[in-house]
Amino acid sequence: LGVESPNLFAQVEKHAEELVKDPRSTYRTVWACAELGVDSPKLFAQVEKHAESLVTEGTPQSIADTVWACAELGIDSPKLFAQVDKHAKRLVKEGDPQALASTVW
Repeated sequence: LGVESPNLFAQVEKHAEELVKDPRSTYRTVWACAELGVDSPKLFAQVEKHAESLVTEGTPQSIADTVWACAELGIDSPKLFAQVDKHAKRLVKEGDPQALASTVW
């Protein structure tokens, strides 16, 4: 996009543990990181740490966005993917085709 914001992403890293307390903020922030190609190791470590609550509390679309962000940035997140697998029935039942496609992509 041609706009760099190192201070903003430094703050995301600094406050990663606090960000995951609000799942909606988490989904949007990881999506933005992937969209901009910004790796945020502490944020994604927190996503992995809180994978169960993020998947159980998230909508199929928000979970799909999170899974997509991990894939886009090449982030290995076995706990997240295990939770997605565990909750697959709900995600397929409640999700729309786009969310499902993004999750399996």
